[in-house]
Amino acid sequence: MDLIAYFSISGNTKKVAEKLNSLVDADIFEIKAKKEYPTEYRSLVDVSKVEWEENQRPELAEDINIEEYDKLFLLYPNWFGTVPMVVATFLETHDFAGKTIQPICTNGGGGLGNSVSFIEELTDGEVFEGLGITSSQVDTCEDKLSKII
Repeated sequence: MDLIAYFSISGNTKKVAEKLNSLVDADIFEIKAKKEYPTEYRSLVDVSKVEWEENQRPELAEDINIEEYDKLFLLYPNWFGTVPMVVATFLETHDFAGKTIQPICTNGGGGLGNSVSFIEELTDGEVFEGLGITSSQVDTCEDKLSKII
């Protein structure tokens, strides 16, 4: 069984997760921090930069039991060249042994950054080659998604 887990602030990553969910038979879970992130861009950058610089792990608002899943489609925006720290929290709180992880990174042109290698450091699952989707590709990304499922 597959799981789509995503973190989205602007809505782009959520949109990609929903498109992916229309292509695969999977459960879907939104990764959320217990303390909500600011919606104003500059404030969001300031908060997320502190998290990144201090290697913080924001508490999750809720969690999901991943035991029954074999494959995780992990969707996240590129923040400072890697996954948002709340996604790191999600990854570190689960045992991915024997599971596969397919990273899908939405970005404004920065690609995957070092997010895939960071995911490999945080988990014991088999991490596949990541897929980058730029903000200009979000509305038409079905073909890119279909190549990784």
